[in-house]
Amino acid sequence: MFGLNKLFKSKQPPTESYDPSLILPRIKHLNFERFLREQDFSHDDMPIIEPLFGDLLLTYAFDLPKRFEMISNKMAADLSLSPVQIRGIAMKNFEERFPEIGLMGEIPFFIVCVGNDMEATMLLRGEFWDNLANEMPGELIISVIAPDKVLVFSSEEHKLIAHAKDEITSTQHETPTRALSELLYVRRDGDWHVFDCPA
Repeated sequence: MFGLNKLFKSKQPPTESYDPSLILPRIKHLNFERFLREQDFSHDDMPIIEPLFGDLLLTYAFDLPKRFEMISNKMAADLSLSPVQIRGIAMKNFEERFPEIGLMGEIPFFIVCVGNDMEATMLLRGEFWDNLANEMPGELIISVIAPDKVLVFSSEEHKLIAHAKDEITSTQHETPTRALSELLYVRRDGDWHVFDCPA
């Protein structure tokens, strides 16, 4: 379901490929953790996972050629890094690698454009979204449809809200392993909150 052999290989000892400078944050859905627990993964083999907001999780991975490899608890221990240190390293690398967020479109509708399946991870750049929210009529809403598909629009655009819901449904049916959040989120008070869609 999730291509576990490509996600992490905690039974292998760290090599020169596992360079902390390659660690990046990644966004996952709650179903990712549920699936791994159903497979009876041990604590050592489980990837480092933190709740983010709504139905989303924060994980970490090595950005290796042709794939991301999730960082398990055992990998972190082999590298003598705590989860807190992993998070700090990942966020530092992320900010250095992606100093800007690419947006395609104009107010009141944008699509996040970054590449390398990092679009959803851009949600962690809080200051950027706070600034954009100040320019958006109404409230700033996001739809985190897939790792590489994030829609940004105004809460006043009811047709865009309906479009985002259609895109979520379509992705869940056509490429369920790529689907992320079923929810919409609003930027309020410097954080993301689940958006209660108008009837």
